[in-house]
Parts: sequence; C-alpha cells; structure tokens
Amino acid sequence: MIKTKKDFLASLIGAITVASANTVIAQDTNNGSDEFLAIEEIIVTAQRRSQSIQDVANSVEAMTGADLDALSKVGLEDYISSIGGTGFSNTGSGSVKIGMRGISPVGQTDQYAFAQTVSTVGMYLDDVAIQGAGTLPDLNLYDMQRIEVLKGPQGTLYGDGAMGGAIKMILNKPDLYNFEAKGEVSAINTKNADVGHRIRGAVNIPLIEEKLAMRIVASTDEKKGWIDNIATGEDGVNDVESWSLRATTLAQFTEDFSAELMVMHDERDTKGFAQELTSLGDLETNLLEDEFDDVEVDLYALTLKYDLGFAELTSITSQFKKERQARVRTPFSLDELLIPIFYAGTAPAFGFSTNTSETLGSTDEEDTISQEIRLVSNGDNTLDWTLGLFYRDRQRDVCAAYDNSAFEDFNAVLGTGSPYDNFIAFIPGFGLTPVGAVDPFPETTFDCNVKPQSGYDSSTRIAEESFEQIAAYGEINWELNDKVEVTLGLRYFEEEVTFEDSAPGYGLLSALSVPTSENTTKEDDVLFKVGISWAATDDQLYYFNIAEGFRSGGSNLSASSTLEPQRFRSYDSDSLINYELGAKTTWYDGRLTLNGALYYSDWSDIQAQVFVPSTTGNEIGILTPGGDAEVMGIELAATYLVNENLTTGMSFTYQEAEFTDPLADSNIQENSDLPNAPNLTTSIFAQYNHQFDVGELFTRLEYRYVDKQRTRIDPLDETPTAPSTVAYNDESTILPSYQVTNLTVGFRTDSWYITAYAHNLFDERYATAYGHSESFMTAGDNPTLTAVGSPRTMGLTVGTSF
Repeated sequence: MIKTKKDFLASLIGAITVASANTVIAQDTNNGSDEFLAIEEIIVTAQRRSQSIQDVANSVEAMTGADLDALSKVGLEDYISSIGGTGFSNTGSGSVKIGMRGISPVGQTDQYAFAQTVSTVGMYLDDVAIQGAGTLPDLNLYDMQRIEVLKGPQGTLYGDGAMGGAIKMILNKPDLYNFEAKGEVSAINTKNADVGHRIRGAVNIPLIEEKLAMRIVASTDEKKGWIDNIATGEDGVNDVESWSLRATTLAQFTEDFSAELMVMHDERDTKGFAQELTSLGDLETNLLEDEFDDVEVDLYALTLKYDLGFAELTSITSQFKKERQARVRTPFSLDELLIPIFYAGTAPAFGFSTNTSETLGSTDEEDTISQEIRLVSNGDNTLDWTLGLFYRDRQRDVCAAYDNSAFEDFNAVLGTGSPYDNFIAFIPGFGLTPVGAVDPFPETTFDCNVKPQSGYDSSTRIAEESFEQIAAYGEINWELNDKVEVTLGLRYFEEEVTFEDSAPGYGLLSALSVPTSENTTKEDDVLFKVGISWAATDDQLYYFNIAEGFRSGGSNLSASSTLEPQRFRSYDSDSLINYELGAKTTWYDGRLTLNGALYYSDWSDIQAQVFVPSTTGNEIGILTPGGDAEVMGIELAATYLVNENLTTGMSFTYQEAEFTDPLADSNIQENSDLPNAPNLTTSIFAQYNHQFDVGELFTRLEYRYVDKQRTRIDPLDETPTAPSTVAYNDESTILPSYQVTNLTVGFRTDSWYITAYAHNLFDERYATAYGHSESFMTAGDNPTLTAVGSPRTMGLTVGTSF
C-alpha cells in the first residue's frame, strides 16, 4: 500500500534507477583483447531526432529487428514481455490491454463494442499513429529496423493516447543502391496443438539507381490452437491465421527532397478463443458458442521530407482503416430470463443446453485520416527545437446484435404440432398472432444497418462516432553550457466528438427500443513538459523531467439504456502528470550500461467502468470519470559484456499503483490496486556467442517474472450487480504471478541461418485474463473461464539473405 510520497521516495532514494534498453551486443575483436569490446550503440528517434539511446534524457528501451528475428519475437505480446515495467491482459480473443508503469485502460472491456476506452499506450508504425479508438492492432510485421519503447507520458511530441508511454515500430526503408532479398520459413509446434508454420520474405529493388526504389514485404502465419472442446469433440479450437503485405516506394527527387509512399494490408483471423474452463481438464472447454474475432487493417502513408539546411521539414499524410468483426459469448441470456418469467415456473423441460447464453455479434469499422507537418532543427546546436502541426479526423461505425440460440432449441426439441409449437402465443399481453414454429435468429450479417427479421427477443445497437482534433506543439532543448541542458515543451489541442446512436428492439424487446439521438462534446487543453539534464561525463547522464499526458474522451454505446442518457452519452479525457528522476551510465569502456529511474505519476479523472441503473430496472456498465490514482516506482536495467563470447543483462521494476481518490458514485475501493499493474516485474538474460570459421553459434536464455496483478477495478460495494446473482469473488479478478523461460539456439553465416527455440520452456501454465462462462441465471452451475498464455512452443526457423 502506498503511504506517502515522501516515505516512498525516501525508501528508494539511494538506488540508481531505470530505463534502459535491451541492447544488441556487438564487439570489435581486434587482437581478441577484452579492451576492444563494447556494447553496440543503438540510435533512436524518440525525440523526433536521431540520438544515441544513452543520450536521451528519458526512459527508452529498444530492440533491433535483427534481434527480434533471431529470437522469434513476432507479435505484440512478445514485444511487451521483453520490456520492464509492463503488464498486459489478454482475453484470448485477440484483444490485448497493455499497462506501462501502472497506467492501463482500466475501463476497457472487449465485450460490448463501443464500451471501451482508447489505449493509454500510443502505438506508431514509423510516424503514423495506429492505436485508434478500440483495441490495439497486433500486426504481422517483418523486416523491421527496430522497436522503440518510450516510458512515461509523451504528450507534447506524440499527443493523444501516449499517456503511459509509446511504442514505435520502425520499418526498414527502401535502399536506392542495392538489390536485397531475404526470407525465412518456420515450423511451430505448441503443446497440445498440431504443427503450424510461418513464412516471411522481403525484397528491395532499386528501380532507378540513386532515385527510385521499392521494398516489398510479405508474411503469413498459421498458429494451431491448443484448446480442445470436449463437448463438440473438436481439438485446437483457437486457431489463429494471419497474413500481411506491405510495399514501400522511396523517390529521391533531389539531394534535399524525397517522398516515401507505404501501402499495407494486414489480416488476423482468430477462429476461437484461448480460454479454458478451470473445472475441466488441462486446456479444455465445453462451451458451444461459435466465437471468433477477425481484424483487417489497411494503411496508406505518404511522407515528404525537405532539407532546408537549418532544419528538416516533414509532412506525413496517412489513412488508417480497421475493420473488426467478432462474435463473443455474453454472460446473459434473454431466453433464460424471459421463459421462467412468462411461464411462472410451469414451463416444461425444454432440454436446453446447460450453457445456453447469448452471443453478441458486432462489426466495428474505423477510418482515420491524419496530417502532420513537422519542422526539426538540424545539427547539434546550443538551441535545438521541434515545431509541429497535427490534424486527425476519425469516423467510427459500430453495429452490435444479439443472437438467441434458445429459439433454435425450441424448434429442435418441440417440433411442429407440439402444444408449444408457437410459444409466443403463450406469452400474455403481447397479442402476437401464431405464425407456426419460431424462426431461429438469423446469422449476423455484420452490416451496420442490420435489422433482425426473426427471433422475437432480439436487439441491435447502431452507433456512429465522429472525432476531429487539431493540435500545435513545440519543444526546445537549450544547452546552458557543455554539461547542462534544459527541455521545454508545449502542446495545444482542440477536439470535438459527435456521437449518434440508436437501439432498436424486435419482438419482445420492441418496447425497449431507443430512438436515434445525437450528442456533441468539445474540449481543449494545453500539455507541458519541463526537463533538465546534466552530462557529468561523456558516459554519465542524469535527468529530471516533469511531463504531462492525456487520453481523448469518447462515447458510451450503452448510454441510451441508462436513466440519464445525456449525462452518460460521452465522457471527457483523462490526464496524467509524471515526475521522473533518472540516470544513464556507461562503465568499463562501454562494456557495461547501468540505467535507472524513479517515477511518480498523478493520474486524474480516470476513465473507468461503473454500473448505473438502466431502463430495464437492472444496472449497466458505462464509462465515466472514476476518480484519481497515484503510481510510484523504480526501474533498473543493466547489460554487461563479460567477454567476447558472453553477454548478460537484467531489468527490474517495482511499483505501487493505487486509486487514491475515487469519486463517490464510482463504486471503486479506495487504495485498491490499478488493473494491469504488477508490483514487480523482472527479467534476466544470458547470451553466449562462439565464432567459427564458417559462421557463428549463439545460445540465449531468457527468464521473466511477473507479479500478480488485478484485471478489474475492485468495487467498494461487492453486492452482485442486478440482475446477476453471482457473488463477487476478489480472487477471480487477480491474475497469479508467473514466470516464463525462453531458450534459443542458432547458427548464422553471412548468407543463411538456422534457429531452434522453445518459448515457455518449462510449460508454465499462466492466466492472462479471467471471464465467466455462466449466464447470470445459472451462475452457480458453471465454472470460471480463464484465458491462458501459450503452453510450451517449440520452433525451427531456416532463413537466408542475399
């Protein structure tokens, strides 16, 4: 529990602190003497200009593309698990919530389409923001130059969403001079699954030497499922298939002027969810719903650069389109509610499945146009500066419809001619004319204009959200002398959100229909950053930063079902101020880097999910400000080149993240932990390289420990939310701690490589999220769902380049 800021800082003040990069090891082995060994320098663009990572007065970690390929780190979860101080929750449906330094989308839910907040971590592909308004896209990327992870708020330079930090995925650029091709093929075997595969390739073609080149990258990945359904007899129900195609063209018109056009298409189809029922056997389920999650992403980006001599002018124009189609199981069944009510307990035994519930089918389409113009001073001057203008226009359309499987049970069990052939006729007060057996609910069409024509207790939600933002920003770095530098940054933004929604009901729910309504909100604010750094020597940098971040507000799809729809139609942005004291140091002539930081974050007006009365007399979850929180932490990271063969490294993060001042009607427990914020995360690695005449043998062992973490907000009132009868169980909202070990062994030459790896070497079974398999009417009869991390996964990769 956090006591006071003073007590916390006093307990940590003697430590040398955070933020360093997982660096790639290189060596200059002249004469084979240790004195020529050094850790390779990594250049990053975290502050919109090229700098050595050890010269950036901010906590930054980086991984090179070569390292990612060699270690078979190919997805968002792989990237995040390599970063200290991060936590994540993965529902198994392809939806990942990331927490960085204790800051995560605590109100985000992946179950009801619009009822989710923007991520608190900004995500960028090159300089294009791709985090969007919903879940983070997990792209199938290959041929990357590096990944940069910036910790703490990056509000002035990166803007909306980069409140806990930012992830930048930097792609390799077309080469104007040299033809290049590379590719790899992998066989992948996860415990309890069939063998999958991954094929990736890239080719660089100079079309006009020194003037025009194109780089084409393609990849396909098939991950076989490891969850078996004992009710249907189907093995491996959670298959994931993905593919990606990207083409980048670079034109160098003059020595000073260039244009780069990138076009990318990416698809990921999740055919079932990585969720097991804990009452059954290992990696087993018996749920009958057909669940899936399919995501398509299209990105078009045009980057123009002009060197003015004193500064570089950059224009970035982009369109980011994401379409998500999903069907998820909901812990609610209208049939289970209505049938007992209307029959007053006298209904016959219909023989329904014990797992009867509803599924929510939804489509979520997002189309974002953005324009950024940036001017960055050239060189290393007494006064370096960055100026920029930013515009974003985002349109989001969502349709969600309930599918009622119980009607199909009626037809199958009763058949025509049964006394209950038309059970609608037995429901008093509706005056419906018998029309024969009840038709099954039609399969979801994922059209935002869908109107179910059959299925008497059905409902649809339709919503459109328009978001527009303009911003101007600037940051200066002023060298007071050759040791001390001051940083000042400001960002002004204005944004407007227009939300239009309706909730048509059909049959039994027609009385609950909500007509179309519209709401518009406007907001503006100024963000700031102040910092000072001291270069005590060429190898020691100490800094102190105060920086602000924010996250845009949004709209509640469920507002129309509350008693105060206008009040809850939208919710405002939240903001954070972070105080950070850090050090970046290099020792033993470049063989050891030791970095660290102390940080304190004050988070205000947190976007949280709270439950309020609905038009049906029950309670419904909506997003609204939930109060304030504090996060205090320490980070340490070190990499040591022991000798020309052996490199070791570690990272350590300890933090306390708690709600300190929840609003009175938020139902949040004061001093409760923030979700997705483990107190302790630590990782250790050792890599051994041995050079032969024909190539290099390398072995790398990685270990990561993640402390227990909460997945949901801890409620003040633990009474079940009506109409649920499920007793609140605090333990069911806390993921246990876990530890994962990875092993990689490979051999590489100048033109080919072969790598064998085992991720989760000891087959640790660990939870990444919790859910409930029961509907609220049968809560005591069904077990708890657990989303599980991948069991031991072994792979063999063969690659070549020329």
